[in-house]
Amino acid sequence: MKNIKQGGRPKKELAEVLKYKVHARLATPEYYRLKSLAAQSGLSQSDLMRQLISQGKVVPRFTIEQVDYIRKLIGMANNLNQLAHEAHIHGTDPLATHCEITATEVMNLIKYIKK
Repeated sequence: MKNIKQGGRPKKELAEVLKYKVHARLATPEYYRLKSLAAQSGLSQSDLMRQLISQGKVVPRFTIEQVDYIRKLIGMANNLNQLAHEAHIHGTDPLATHCEITATEVMNLIKYIKK
């Protein structure tokens, strides 16, 4: 008899399946600490616990305001790179080096924020 595949989502590997439940009793301060950590990081309480178990720390998500600042910084860096490119083409080297230095500083700031 042939085994005809019907399509659909592929099965998860055994390591990816979440099949164990852990129930914990927490005191009131611990519970509210868990809730506040989950709210600050933008994760559910279950995801927060999984991340704490696997990594030992919580990496919070960026807020909407932080994402907006990052986008603006990226736009500024692109504009500076374009100015430096135009300055190189038209022969104003001091302006080009100043733009390149500023663009490098902006890119370093973006990398620092993303860490």
